[in-house]
Amino acid sequence: MVGGFISGYFEIGFKPGEPGYENCMTAILNSETDSAAEPADNVVSLLDRIDLTDSNDTRSRDLHPSGAHSAQLHVAIVGTYTPTHCGIATFTADVESLLKLQNMRVTVVPVVEIDGPPLAIRCDEQATYSAAADQLNALRCDVVLIQHEFGIFGGVAGGHLLYFTSRLDAPYVLTLHTVLPKFAANQALVLKRLCAGAAAVTVFTATARRLLLEQGLVPAHLMKLTPHGAPVELYEAVDVPAAKARMGLPRYGHVLSTFGLLSEGKGIETALFALADIVTRHPRTTFVIAGRTHPDVLRSRGEQYRLRLEQLVFELGLFNHVVFIDRFVTVSELADLLRVTDVFCAPYWGQNQIVSGALTFALAAQCPVVSTPFHYAQDVLAHGAGTLVGFGDHAAFSAAIEDLMVDGPKRQLALQSTAKISTSMSWESVGQNLRTVLSTATQQRIRLGWRASPIGQGTASSARRAL
Repeated sequence: MVGGFISGYFEIGFKPGEPGYENCMTAILNSETDSAAEPADNVVSLLDRIDLTDSNDTRSRDLHPSGAHSAQLHVAIVGTYTPTHCGIATFTADVESLLKLQNMRVTVVPVVEIDGPPLAIRCDEQATYSAAADQLNALRCDVVLIQHEFGIFGGVAGGHLLYFTSRLDAPYVLTLHTVLPKFAANQALVLKRLCAGAAAVTVFTATARRLLLEQGLVPAHLMKLTPHGAPVELYEAVDVPAAKARMGLPRYGHVLSTFGLLSEGKGIETALFALADIVTRHPRTTFVIAGRTHPDVLRSRGEQYRLRLEQLVFELGLFNHVVFIDRFVTVSELADLLRVTDVFCAPYWGQNQIVSGALTFALAAQCPVVSTPFHYAQDVLAHGAGTLVGFGDHAAFSAAIEDLMVDGPKRQLALQSTAKISTSMSWESVGQNLRTVLSTATQQRIRLGWRASPIGQGTASSARRAL
């Protein structure tokens, strides 16, 4: 399934058993699963067809034998892409724009479910992975940047991607949008093969780096820490009264907000119960819940979750305090929403979530945050930009919101901290980091690695590409 997770405008964590659970970053693997005991037989057949070059083979090949690289770096980006509405699609588009601003030539290879442009990967069709690599080879790209999330690539644990990387002439860089404390055996096996052939592996946080090192999946020297970026619109000044008017919000009073594709994993109930307590002391408080229902949930359960939230709003007497925006939110609308927000709410259930585009954008817009302690929140809120509370603890959520909503020492500390964090999350700052990673990757002479060989067509050695 394309668009399962979610590191751009929308992200979501599913509870076990929910539709889309297997495809989403925060719930690819139940954190209590014993992956060491899980058989990897389903992926062994794939790896049996992969040519593993002798580890002592130090032969290399010049990626551009005809001469030096051109002054303009040619980067191919692989990932879901607009018009798909998911976080990685938005992230891909943002990175594309960023690299173009830095005078790079960019070719996007969208990962689609069925229909797409001539240069595209259809997630469940193995042949399209090899074909896309051949097309990029013909274009003589300097480096390929792959947005990796298990749910958007076909095959066992997204293993079809191996057929793409194995045929590339150019070096590739992996950006990991999914990092779990304990990967399933199949996931670990595929990820380790992908990382072994990469020129670099970028992660968003130090926690992601630590988890990968603990599981021995990526050599330390390959990993580069590159923060999640935020759109430039979030840094522009906004006329708050005018923004409130555009959104139909009351001119006066406090604004709380959250956004993202709706599913039970968002934990919105926790924030609503907290709001019911807050409005008894701050009756002019409004809570904005922006984002449509997640497509996987919509297909299997319709609008049941949204309807339950609306029913809870009615039962708690909050119908004058809650605004639902049931659609995709544009960047300009998001800038308005976050600039009028006093406290951003992230009551998510999935502890293993290693990146959150919504939380990144909120901090970029300098919003104090109240969040549950999922991994990414622990990383970015460690220096006072927000408050962490227990999963489902609406009383603590209420107290934390009130502390940050009203002017006082805690709010001032949070605002000072978000101002510092915001700078590091700008695309300008992130772009300099990413450019260095990509440029360094192109300067390497890539060692001949494994090759994927179609079933029943020759031996492993015959599948090697001639030097």
